[in-house]
Amino acid sequence: MASEEAARIDRWLVYHEWINGAETADIIARLEVSRGKDAPHPSTVYRYVQELEKETFAFDRRQQSRPGMDPEKIWAVEEAVEEHKSASLRMLSILSGINRRAVTIAINDYLHLKRIHSKWILHELSNQNKSDRVRLAGEMLKILKQRAKFNYAGIITGDETWVSYQNEYDWTWGEKGSSRQEKARLTIASKKVMISVFFSVDGMHVIDALPNGQTINSAYFVSKILSPLDKYFKTIAKPHFPIYVHYDNAAPQKAKHTVDFLSRSCLTGMPHPPYSPDVAPCDFSLFGSLKQKLKGQTFHSHHDALKAVQQVLCSLTAQDRINIFRSWEERLERLSDSDGGYL
Repeated sequence: MASEEAARIDRWLVYHEWINGAETADIIARLEVSRGKDAPHPSTVYRYVQELEKETFAFDRRQQSRPGMDPEKIWAVEEAVEEHKSASLRMLSILSGINRRAVTIAINDYLHLKRIHSKWILHELSNQNKSDRVRLAGEMLKILKQRAKFNYAGIITGDETWVSYQNEYDWTWGEKGSSRQEKARLTIASKKVMISVFFSVDGMHVIDALPNGQTINSAYFVSKILSPLDKYFKTIAKPHFPIYVHYDNAAPQKAKHTVDFLSRSCLTGMPHPPYSPDVAPCDFSLFGSLKQKLKGQTFHSHHDALKAVQQVLCSLTAQDRINIFRSWEERLERLSDSDGGYL
């Protein structure tokens, strides 16, 4: 009976945190603080959150016998939500004149609503942009599918990203009830280094740190990125098996000097839709994982930052890289079958 009561408490706590917008990792951390040795296992919390997201969550076996809620209260909450789509639970309680717990029950059990966070997008896509995304995703997908049986051999992809010298964690331990700490975004003045990464399923081929005071122009892109790739892949390139290199549509990559170099090299440019980081492997997979693994590290120079980046990226296994390419193929399939909007 004690374990059943503990599970009921855990479910209520998870529900309370989730309905207020907390991420699963934050819920686990808070439960470890508030419940101590009695905190549920992380896998249990993940299961509860999945049930909440699938609307199959129940607080305990007695939930079904709970008295029904007054329909007028439900209508009042629904009306408040309709008029104020972004209102907090506290504000909905004030607007509807109903206590917060009843608002929470109405939202979850009767109206079946959940808080949907806004998604940042790079660009407001026009109909032409969407059409181009679908068309070019189809061309990219064709290349990937042709190479999938060879574990995507002969396809290189890459991009650039800023890596900060100061990589602080996004959270800190604090007493229960402590307010969230504010953290400023990186500014132009923040110390950071531009890292260029190009890789294939065979390994990391280029990991370059842009020198201080230098900008990535066409000459730099050709000499530091494309030339080393061309030199390496010339030994394996064959007429019937071209080597594709994939990158975004930034100015240096599309400049005449770059195009001229590609025409003389063993590399073949792979298409990429405009305004589409959602189908660029570095953006949707590699860089996020990289920066997560750099959390808590402080660098004192470009060399230190580059060394740490190399250590993280070179620790990826061949299977890790294949998985990234498989995810790339899956995303392109979704985009090809969609209306061209962001994934």
